[in-house]
Amino acid sequence: MDHNQTKKLKYFLEQCEIPHGNPEKVIAITKLKINAYEHWRKRKIIVASIIAAASVIMAALIISLPRMNTISNGIVLAAETGSPDDVAEITMMTSEGIFLIAHEAFLAWDNNGKLTQNGIPLVKTNESASMSDKFNILMVPAGKRVRVELPDGTIADINTRTKMIFPRKFTGNIRNIYVQGEAFLDVAHNKRKPFVVTTDRFNLKVLGTRFDILAYPNTDIDQVVLVEGSVEITDHSERKMIMLPADRAILASGNIVGIEKVNTSRYTCWKDGYLDLDGYTLGEIVEILNTYYGTRMTISQELQAKKMYGKMVLPDSVEEVLLFLDNNISIDWP
Repeated sequence: MDHNQTKKLKYFLEQCEIPHGNPEKVIAITKLKINAYEHWRKRKIIVASIIAAASVIMAALIISLPRMNTISNGIVLAAETGSPDDVAEITMMTSEGIFLIAHEAFLAWDNNGKLTQNGIPLVKTNESASMSDKFNILMVPAGKRVRVELPDGTIADINTRTKMIFPRKFTGNIRNIYVQGEAFLDVAHNKRKPFVVTTDRFNLKVLGTRFDILAYPNTDIDQVVLVEGSVEITDHSERKMIMLPADRAILASGNIVGIEKVNTSRYTCWKDGYLDLDGYTLGEIVEILNTYYGTRMTISQELQAKKMYGKMVLPDSVEEVLLFLDNNISIDWP
C-alpha cells in the first residue's frame, strides 16, 4: 500500500462512520468518502489553477465589454475558468481574494464594499486571486446551495454544481451575467437597463421578473421556467421567443424545441431545500439526484416507471440520500 493509499485509509477510519448491512452499500459509501477526501486534499491546487485561468479570462472580458450589449463572446469564455466539481466548498473568487462560503448562506456587499455572509464580513483565505476588480466568480459544488444579492439588487439562488460570473458593478446599458448550471433569479426592475443571462448555448433577456434557468454543461437539454413577468429567449440559431408566466421552455442543443404550461413550484422548490416529487418516476428522481450530488446511481429496470408523490428533503450529505433510497427502493450500486 503506497503512502497516498495509507493516508486515505487513515482518514476514512478516523473520520467516517462505517455503515452496516449490504456489503455493496458499504463499498459505495466508502468510495464516496474517499472521493470527498480527495476533493479536500486537492482543493488548493485546483483553486490555484482556476485563478490562473480566471486572470486570463477576466482580461478578455474587460476587452470585450463594449460588445456585451449583444451575446458577448467574452463572457462565454468564462466557461474556461474551471468547473464547480473542482471545489469541495462554495467558493467566491474576487479581486480581494478567495472566500469559502457556508451552505445556504446569503451573500451581499456592505456599504464599505466588503463581502458579507449572513450580514457578517467574511475573512478571505490565505490564497490570493490575481483577478480583475470588475468581475466575481462563484462556484457551488455538489450538494450545496447559496443565495447572492447582485449589484443591482437582483437576488440569485444558486443551485448545486453551478458556476456564476457577474460584475462587481453593472455598467453600460445592460446587466449581463453568466450562468452554467441552475439558478433562480428575482430580477430587480429597470426598464432602461435590461438584464441578460448568458449561458453556453442560449441567452435570456428580461426587464424585471422571477424565473429559473437550467443549463448544465453535461446535458444537451436546457430549460427556463417563468414564475412571473416576461422574458425573451434567444436560442443558438438566433430565434427569439417571448415567455409568459407559468411557461416552461425546453431547449435541445441550444435550440427551442417546445413550450408548456407547468406548476412552477415543481421546478423552483430546490431553492427551499426539497424536491416536490409530484408524480416524478423513480428514474427521473435518480437522474435529478445524480445531477444534484454528482453521483452515478442507477435504478433497477422494473422500478424505472414507478411514480412517487410528496416531498423529499435534499440533505447536505449524499450518504443520507443513498441510505434513504436503499431503504425505500432497489438500487443498483455502480
